[in-house]
Amino acid sequence: MGENVEVVPFTSEEDWLTARRGKITATRIAKLANGGAAARVAVAKDMDGESPPFTNQFMEWGKEREPYLIGYLNFVYDMQPSRDLYVCGDYAATPDGITYGMDGELTLAEVKTTVKPLGMTPEELRQANAQYYDQVCWAAGVCGATSTVFAWEQHENFVPVRTEHFVIPFDTDRFAELKEIADEFLDWKQNGQQSTEWDEFMAEYAIARREFDAAKERVTVLEEQLRERAGGKDLKLVTAFGNISLSTPKPTTRFDYTAYRKDHPDLVEPYMKTSGGGEANIKDHTEMTTTTKSKTSTPRRTHATLAAALAAFQAELPKVVKNASNPHFKNKFADLTELSNVVLPVLGKHGLAWTAMPNTIEGRGMVLETTLLHESGEKMTGAYPLTGSTPQQIGSAITYARRYALAAVTGVAADDDDGELASRPPFSQAAGFTQQPVDVVDPDLAAALAACKDMETLAVLHKQAHERGVLTPAAAALFKAQQQTIKATTAAATAPAAGGEA
Repeated sequence: MGENVEVVPFTSEEDWLTARRGKITATRIAKLANGGAAARVAVAKDMDGESPPFTNQFMEWGKEREPYLIGYLNFVYDMQPSRDLYVCGDYAATPDGITYGMDGELTLAEVKTTVKPLGMTPEELRQANAQYYDQVCWAAGVCGATSTVFAWEQHENFVPVRTEHFVIPFDTDRFAELKEIADEFLDWKQNGQQSTEWDEFMAEYAIARREFDAAKERVTVLEEQLRERAGGKDLKLVTAFGNISLSTPKPTTRFDYTAYRKDHPDLVEPYMKTSGGGEANIKDHTEMTTTTKSKTSTPRRTHATLAAALAAFQAELPKVVKNASNPHFKNKFADLTELSNVVLPVLGKHGLAWTAMPNTIEGRGMVLETTLLHESGEKMTGAYPLTGSTPQQIGSAITYARRYALAAVTGVAADDDDGELASRPPFSQAAGFTQQPVDVVDPDLAAALAACKDMETLAVLHKQAHERGVLTPAAAALFKAQQQTIKATTAAATAPAAGGEA
């Protein structure tokens, strides 16, 4: 395909949504190909404009990060952002980015944010998320592209931790299969659609289950992170945002009633009783079970004032284990988890509560607003300045500020006075994030760029700078300048010598 494609530009999302109405888009074909019969009803309602707009925090995060990821691909592949709708009959697609090679061939870009890795090959992507793979195939087929650069950014609690990309050649066979699915659906929608009183309900139910599955997957990832951080040990966290426990089940012994009944039916029968029925159950087989454990309450002590409560707390100041190391200063300190686990329960015992929330104050920028609140209504507040120009830097600053402020207000000692960012290695070690002024070039980055002589090394440096949060506007300009220098040097080296044979 691609010969009869109409490219429709847009200036508003509302116009874009209107234009794609009635078309089989990449998102819709992916749902049809992977969603079963219930997906047909949901897609049909969506195409007719009957489905309400849907979004969640993961989708909003993806929209926020898309320009950064396209900017990353722009440097490596000269990829240009695109919001145009490519229409070919009943088919349509909106690629995230486009670029043309020296041979005039079209290459698309597809970028995603994710909580788990999506692989480094087309096969790995298809196994990790079949819908994403089908979206790529559909967009390439509709637009007439020979390949797609697929970039994904993994995040933890909406803080980027990893960025990868790879090229997916146009899959002719899969696109043919998707066309068959699309044409069959259009025929069903136009000629053979049989509506029932349950169609709308099942469509809404299918959407709700997809949302539930996404949330369930997110919870699974967070639980895995919790187990990894716990290092195989039992753990109980008590924070201002809630409590959570991690414990290893102990071996138990139980009576095997089924085997006993099988071996001794004559002994069991006289004791069998029949009870009445109850309300009808809905069996969905997708429920996420939650185990609730009884809470052990800590004896409360009543104090008339905040000062009295804080004095009582400090009189039995808990021991905080310095469980983390700062390789930069060669010392040990108590991290936020350890400090919270020890301090917060004792504060609560004396009628004290602690909160720390990021906020933006006019004239001061971002701050961490802290409050030590007493049950009498008295409170002690503060505002700790937060620095950083990237989500990684800001997240690190928040973690450090929460730990430092909690220790300072309660009187618990802490050793590390440069925070998590101080322990980050320099650029030459290619790890972590370094806090930089908004428009300053990292010195190590500048030196590495000056020594760079080829595009492959330049691309690696660009990726490292992007991941470390040091790709400031000034650094980006320096990358562009070095890119032009390398291109010019390469062109001069490969040009035919003057006066050579004809």
